[in-house]
Amino acid sequence: MSGKRAEVEDRVLREWGFELPESIFRFWAFVESLGPVERRALTDMEVSVAGVSDVFAEPGVRPRDGVDDRTAGARLGGPHRCEAARAPWG
Repeated sequence: MSGKRAEVEDRVLREWGFELPESIFRFWAFVESLGPVERRALTDMEVSVAGVSDVFAEPGVRPRDGVDDRTAGARLGGPHRCEAARAPWG
């Protein structure tokens, strides 16, 4: 994740203007380590992740035209689309 981490850190600093704390990277590693059973359990509890951690999935993907890059889920193609493995929500 070191190369991807640098890309995420650069993107967040450039677009949002702040440095991510180490805990965000530990949380991301935890979420990435979850298997299908654990992911399903989170889904069943209506817990998902969203927000700045959208950048972790694909740091280079830009939002749709006319959408602020800081809008959660905007870079993934839908106004409300959120997938697993982002900041906790729910």
